[in-house]
Amino acid sequence: GMVMSGQKIVDRGEVITNNTYRVLNSFDKEMKRRSSTQEELTTTIIGQVLFIFILVMLFTSYLSLFRKDYFDKPRSITMLYAMITLFPIFVSLMMKHNFFSVYIIPFAMAPIFVRVFMDSRTAFISHVTMILICAAAVKYQYEFIIVQLVAGLVAIYSLRELSKRSQIFITALLVTIASSVVYLALQLMQDNQVFNVDTSMYTYFTVNGIFLLLSYPLMYIIEKMFGFTSNVTLFELSNTNKGLLRNLSEIAPGTFQHSITVGNLAAEIANRIRANSLLVRTGALYHDIGKMTNPVFFTENQAGVNPHDQLSDLESAQIIISHVSEGLKMAEKV
Repeated sequence: GMVMSGQKIVDRGEVITNNTYRVLNSFDKEMKRRSSTQEELTTTIIGQVLFIFILVMLFTSYLSLFRKDYFDKPRSITMLYAMITLFPIFVSLMMKHNFFSVYIIPFAMAPIFVRVFMDSRTAFISHVTMILICAAAVKYQYEFIIVQLVAGLVAIYSLRELSKRSQIFITALLVTIASSVVYLALQLMQDNQVFNVDTSMYTYFTVNGIFLLLSYPLMYIIEKMFGFTSNVTLFELSNTNKGLLRNLSEIAPGTFQHSITVGNLAAEIANRIRANSLLVRTGALYHDIGKMTNPVFFTENQAGVNPHDQLSDLESAQIIISHVSEGLKMAEKV
């Protein structure tokens, strides 16, 4: 823990509590670090670099074996390696300058982003890699690793499908509770006494949970920065009372009803084969928006008169085919 200059740590005859023990242990390690020779420091750094290199290679091997397609998506790869790089940098800076506690850093934010934009397995593997790298710089590594791995697992499980803003709040609450319970369990295993538990840690866990709430606005920034599409965005796009879909219902009501029917059928099929039904349904809703350019030239919008009767076959074909390119132009403006 952090100790201010001149602050009393313990007096003669006082009982050594768990918090006092942590402070004394940190003091002992810091004194040893300061008294270390340049050769010892160099050896430590070499060991840390080698450890990090091995972890990064193992993570890359996982991607090569199970997620080869990510290497064809530069933005996905960039985000993954950014996550496992930025958090260890934050930890190193905090440890170097003794700035608060590393437990206020919302490590669970990283697997949340990877889970929402990619998949659960990659979210967990990247989280494990990131935490092990961070552990190379922290004190009480065993405690840190266990607490953060549990927090990451809870975050991934609770956000299996993000569709509402309230889910982020629930996730933050569950992560805070899980971290607190795991920390308490570890402390009881060591001390066997409740009153020796360092209660300041629960303040850090609470701050961590509050920071985790920032995942929602940051998710929008990452989505735009890396070109991802989250389920929240798909829900917004599938709202038939706004934007292009509202215009479609007014300009080409027949096409609108056809699109809803296709969307519902496609979503049901996607559910049966465990595909992303929300993505399929949203795509189906927009697949015919190009027909708004010439709605009466399509059967579902005709009221008896067929304008194709007055055109040549080539002209009719051009109008029908053009609804695809017209739809792409409209979609690009969304």
